[in-house]
Amino acid sequence: MTSSDIRIITTGGTIDAAEIKEDGSYKFAGSSIPKMLEQWGIHIPYTFTYLPPIDSLLMNDDYRQGILKSCLDAPEKIILITHGTDTMVETAQFLHGKITGKTVMLVGAMIPANQANTDAHMNLGFATGSLLTYPQTGVYIAMKGSYFFPILWWKIELRLLLISENSKKSLLLSKERFYFSSGGD
Repeated sequence: MTSSDIRIITTGGTIDAAEIKEDGSYKFAGSSIPKMLEQWGIHIPYTFTYLPPIDSLLMNDDYRQGILKSCLDAPEKIILITHGTDTMVETAQFLHGKITGKTVMLVGAMIPANQANTDAHMNLGFATGSLLTYPQTGVYIAMKGSYFFPILWWKIELRLLLISENSKKSLLLSKERFYFSSGGD
C-alpha cells in the first residue's frame, strides 16, 4: 500500500441510481463508480467497500455507524465516500471528529452517473484529485468543483433556511446548497 492508495466506500444515492422510479425512489443495480474509473484510465491503487445502496433520504445514524466503521477499519489514509446529496452534510458532520489521521471526502451527484448531462463524472474526478493533493486530514464534502469542511455547511444551511422563511418560499433548497461557497462568514 502506498500513501496515495484510496479506499472508496459506496453508499448509494443519486450518483449510483440505476433508475429513478415514478414515485421518486431509486432502483440500484451495482455501483457506477468502478466503470467510471475504468473509463478514465485511473492508475491510482484503490479498493472498494460496497455498503448496501440506499437513497440518502433513508440514511440514519445506524447506517452512518456502518460508514464510520468502514472508515476506521480501512488501512488507507485516503477515503472517498459516494453518498446521496440530500443528507451528505449530516453524514459528514456525523463522521467529523470521529476519524483521525485520515482524509475523508464525501461526493455525490444531482443526476445519476448513468444518465446524460450528469455531474457525477466532474464531481468524482474533482473529489479524487482533491483527495490526492489536499494534505490536511479531516472530513470534507466535494461538489460542483469545490470542497468544503462540513461544519461550515451548517452555517450555510441555516442561512438558506432563514432566507426561505423570510421570503415565505417553499424549502426546496437542500439540492441548491452545493452551489454556495463556504468562504467568509
